[in-house]
Amino acid sequence: MLIEDSLFSKRVIAVIYSKSQPSNIRKTEKMDTNQDNAIDITQHTCPMTFVHTRLALDRLPSGANLVITLNSGEPHRNVTASIRALGHTIMEDTPLTPTRHRLTVRKA
Repeated sequence: MLIEDSLFSKRVIAVIYSKSQPSNIRKTEKMDTNQDNAIDITQHTCPMTFVHTRLALDRLPSGANLVITLNSGEPHRNVTASIRALGHTIMEDTPLTPTRHRLTVRKA
């Protein structure tokens, strides 16, 4: 059963990756070396929050920054833990409202 779940997860991520458009990443208004690209994953739920984050990070060159707007609570905990586990650096973690956060991540 575990092997089937793993294969299913890989297929789901492959389908999402193949259907994703580069337009998921948008250039921020403030164009400097500290903020290159941004995604808003507030409409997604776990585990899709990290799937979209991972896809965005995969498109960026090493050393680029990604600004992520996400919901507080479980999405914030899971995405930050996964980003760190992959070796990326969280440069900034700013609460925007009681229910939203903004992360600035530097790709390893």
